[in-house]
Amino acid sequence: MRQASSYIKGTLQRLSARCDAATSAEYALLIAMIAIVIVVAVGVFGQQVAALFRSYPTLISS
Repeated sequence: MRQASSYIKGTLQRLSARCDAATSAEYALLIAMIAIVIVVAVGVFGQQVAALFRSYPTLISS
């Protein structure tokens, strides 16, 4: 367990020393924000879209 924590600590220190780490952090934040937007959109519009698709068989048969 001690080796894993020292490995993680060393990796984090190396990443914080590099300029690319800031870019990686920015991309991670961007991906997290996009994921949050997708989850919210599915939560808001999910039931409406499902109801729309459930109504198609009755529209086609009429």
